[in-house]
Amino acid sequence: MSIASNLTRFPCTLCDNNRTFKSKAGLQRHENIKHSDYKDIPTHILLVPEYELLHVKHVIVKEIQKRLKNHYSNKGGQVFSIHCSENCFIGIFGQYLTRYSVCGGWYRCFFDGEEAIDQLAEIFKDVRWAERNYENRQLSWVKLCLERGILIEWKIRGFSDKAGHRCESGEATFRFIVDQGQF
Repeated sequence: MSIASNLTRFPCTLCDNNRTFKSKAGLQRHENIKHSDYKDIPTHILLVPEYELLHVKHVIVKEIQKRLKNHYSNKGGQVFSIHCSENCFIGIFGQYLTRYSVCGGWYRCFFDGEEAIDQLAEIFKDVRWAERNYENRQLSWVKLCLERGILIEWKIRGFSDKAGHRCESGEATFRFIVDQGQF
């Protein structure tokens, strides 16, 4: 293999045999198949002060609460994103990661089932994070069943202008189901 073609190859840093790929898409495909359960936190992650993590947790709970509306048309799937550094995301959800993609540079957490509400209450330090009470005994809540829990993903998002100036930031995206009832 020539030096020029070797420079454009993409190595898998997770494999022991120094496997390389012709394209980033090939590397991503390999990573999805062979390393689908990889979730080790990278060494470049820095500690974030607890007060900063607490602030971001309050922002997350506020955004979830905003989506718990008192109208039947607001039931179903909800999605929102917040700007969040990689260090902060790992500080909050690091021990609950279900997947980390080295090639794609994204993280994923998935919470479902009965224990998920309590687990997230412990993370957010707010036992009522998943429900919102209205007058006349009406309640909206986050629905976490086995097949449809809350999916939380972090990745770098950005854009470039015509002059080639690139703007990027970390973004955490939350996907969940809202349900309602009157008691």
